[in-house]
Amino acid sequence: MQTSDHPVTAYALAIFVLVLHAVDRVFQWRTLKERSQKYLILQCMFLGIIVLVDASLIFYIEFEISKQIMTWFPALWALLGLSILLSLSIGATASWRMCRGLFKVDPLQQLVHRFIFSATVAVLVFDSTAFVFLSLGFHPRLACILVALVNSTAQGSLSYFSVLFLIQQSPKETVPQKLHDTILAKRAWGALCCSSITFIGAVMSMALIALPDVDQFLLAFEEKPLDSTIDFNNVEENSVTMIIGKGQTVYWKGCNVTVYENDNKGKEQTRKLVSMPDGQGIVPSGTKLYVTQGKVREI
Repeated sequence: MQTSDHPVTAYALAIFVLVLHAVDRVFQWRTLKERSQKYLILQCMFLGIIVLVDASLIFYIEFEISKQIMTWFPALWALLGLSILLSLSIGATASWRMCRGLFKVDPLQQLVHRFIFSATVAVLVFDSTAFVFLSLGFHPRLACILVALVNSTAQGSLSYFSVLFLIQQSPKETVPQKLHDTILAKRAWGALCCSSITFIGAVMSMALIALPDVDQFLLAFEEKPLDSTIDFNNVEENSVTMIIGKGQTVYWKGCNVTVYENDNKGKEQTRKLVSMPDGQGIVPSGTKLYVTQGKVREI
């Protein structure tokens, strides 16, 4: 599976989704009839947990897995998992709102309300299952695209149907119902805002997974061509080339290759990759490639 090796944009987009989620939480708090400080504190605590989880993922990816002699850990899966986690929280909030308003309408409208509530619960179950599979490492590309697509479509459909239902269900000409209609309208637009945020997160996740080089395009990162060749015949003997970037597979022919790399304590160690005329090996990022003669082709 080809994945992007520069997850900086994925991190930036994840933080962007969290900022949108924070704005939504404040918006929900301001639309309440009584602006309870406890409600805002509870929502901010829940958002803080998500931020800590995302920060832990970034720390683990950057400082643990990237030290190994391998390509970068696919951090885009972490972004998709974060999107699903946000979807779970938003779906739970929407379900609680619908449950509270279930008995405020007549029996015919309760049928529609129960349908929307059941569909929301189904989306929650789907998101929970997808999050568990992603946590266990089951993340083929097509499966993740399907998860993001179904999640965004389901959440978007539920939100728009909920808005139409909640805004139109009460008679707006009745004076005593004015306050009730206002509350329902605020809940509807709040649900629309929640679902729009979920839709943005799911679409960004789907784009980052379907287009593994989209972050390199956004960062204007230019990779070397696959056929690029470094010719060491025209340089001085015992020359040293510094390879900065991802762990690269290097092919050499008719030369001796030695890699100098630093351990965790910063001490330089020597590792000879080949003692035969021809060979290949994976060179870690940020190492020095020492070649006495011949040509080395980087991919």
